[in-house]
Amino acid sequence: MSIQLESLTVRAFRGVRGEERFEFNGRNAVVAGPNGSGKSTVLQAIEFLLTGHISALRGSGTGGIKTTEHIPNQYANPDNTAVEGTFALEGEDSFRVVREFTNRSRMKAERRPEAFTELVTAANQGLLHLSRDELLELVITTPGDRKDQIYQLMNTEGLDERRRQLKRLAKKANREASTNETRYEDNLQQIQEIAGDEVVTSIDGEPELRPVALCDAVNVRRERVGGDPIASIDAVESFEEGLTSPLDQASNPLQRDDVRRQLTQLEDWVDDERTAIVDVLDDLRQELRALRADEDALTALAERSLVERGRTLVDATTRECPLCEKPWGEGELNAYLENRADRLERIESRVETIDGLAGTVRRELDSVTGTLDRLLEALSTDEVEIDLRPLAQYGERLETVVQAVDGDLTDDPKAVDLETLCLPETHQTAVRETLTELRETAGALPERSTIESMWGQLQTLDGAHKRLRTAATERKRFARAANEFEIAHETFLATRDDVLGDIFETISDRFASFYRAVNPDESAFNPTIGQTNTGVDFSVEFFDTGEHPPNALHSEGHQDLMGVCLFLALASELSPLERTPVLLDDVVMSVDEGHREQFAKVLRDEFSDHFQFLIATHDETWVGQLVETGVVREQEVVRFTEWTPDRGSVLEADQIR
Repeated sequence: MSIQLESLTVRAFRGVRGEERFEFNGRNAVVAGPNGSGKSTVLQAIEFLLTGHISALRGSGTGGIKTTEHIPNQYANPDNTAVEGTFALEGEDSFRVVREFTNRSRMKAERRPEAFTELVTAANQGLLHLSRDELLELVITTPGDRKDQIYQLMNTEGLDERRRQLKRLAKKANREASTNETRYEDNLQQIQEIAGDEVVTSIDGEPELRPVALCDAVNVRRERVGGDPIASIDAVESFEEGLTSPLDQASNPLQRDDVRRQLTQLEDWVDDERTAIVDVLDDLRQELRALRADEDALTALAERSLVERGRTLVDATTRECPLCEKPWGEGELNAYLENRADRLERIESRVETIDGLAGTVRRELDSVTGTLDRLLEALSTDEVEIDLRPLAQYGERLETVVQAVDGDLTDDPKAVDLETLCLPETHQTAVRETLTELRETAGALPERSTIESMWGQLQTLDGAHKRLRTAATERKRFARAANEFEIAHETFLATRDDVLGDIFETISDRFASFYRAVNPDESAFNPTIGQTNTGVDFSVEFFDTGEHPPNALHSEGHQDLMGVCLFLALASELSPLERTPVLLDDVVMSVDEGHREQFAKVLRDEFSDHFQFLIATHDETWVGQLVETGVVREQEVVRFTEWTPDRGSVLEADQIR
């Protein structure tokens, strides 16, 4: 489907103070005039009409520009600011669309054919307008920024976020699986301490619960409190089911064996074992500081899979890169990849070290906070009159550290607050005093009877068993999810590379064809545009010297031509329309006269059926070349002479509008 712009009316917009009407009649047109005369206003008005914004007023380098102040003409009432356009579809009547500044988020249209909707979508992707700044973002930029620009043109910006989301989900699932593994081991150890070593067995080197042995241990204790045995540990809701709780004076939880054991564990932690985790946290902060200092570390790490794949295709005799066909001396490419792989391995080793240290802290503190939570829960009765707030506050501070190490510390190391990776010091004295008071109180209480002791053990075994079962289920579920997310991530990358590889190959061929047509002396020009893990690489051949970045050896004018040709290759490949308007704003200002004439012929021969070109320029020589080559007719040249505060943009007196 073909769509073209028939006419444009601009009111109180940018350089136009009053109202100007431009008749394009679906043909190519040139808007010419000296710098500052307002010629770009015409192209910006078309962009505003279709998208509601102006790209030149957005993005980096535009700080302080406010659309509310800088889209309306500075000397006109913003209520009068509006752009109106008339569009025509092949074989159909024309229709009118209007966008008013005061209601710029909404376009008013007499009708919205499918082709017009496609045009608006293409305009919002960036396929409508090209300025020199946007041109340079395609040619002279980093692979990551080029990827962002091309992904926007392709309407695939979400690809990177989906890739990162799959990676984040896999990491989160792995962390959850590890956390539940720790919980499983802690509760299994608690059961083993009460019921004996026979309740634990080893399967493939991993400790596992023996349900039959635990059932026997439970029945021994049920018998001691006057209860009947159970058939299996899964046959009852709780191990105390069918039993009567002993009611006597020994009701203080500090008399329970499990509570005293938890108290001992916390005393040992505060006095001795805490020091080891302090050292681990010191190492973790040191590793994070080192990773922060290496600005390229994480970006380089993302390239490892590509380097490893390349090494499988290369040996000491390889003289040409199998990916980009760049020539190398014998053994040089193999050595380069080996050195690159060694650096990536060192970086990944540091990331693995950080993850390992964080895992150690998480497992240790998860165990401590679990013990502390169970102790506080048991002691939260009227029988205990000791102030437990220091323990609760200490637990909250430890949980803060757990949450800090539970995140992905290597995803954005500079965003990590290193102060959260420290154990609390201010609570130590109060915690020790509280534990001492609890210990002294427990020592002054009479020991529980055998029945009460057995009852407490049954309660502890029941709680630990329930938590163990939950942890066992969750660790398997999250481990399975992590594996599936990792497979999905690899599949996503492979599919993305296959699909985008085909698209980039087509775009590379079109780009090369257009550029060779403008530069016949570069008949061997063979560019490489390809997806990497972190961006889009762009290199070009330079007279049999191999491939180089576009700005390495080519002149500024050649770089501009590359940018225009690449944009037109992308637009012609990605636009769903057969013919559509395209705005070129002073994009050949650095190109010499001979190449511009050849470029004009390429516009006429290669693109006249696909684009309605609306070109802004201050260069009358370029205007003459566009007219002489037949890209536009003389009557399709709109000329501005000047801009004044009183009149705004001024057209030539005999200008046909």
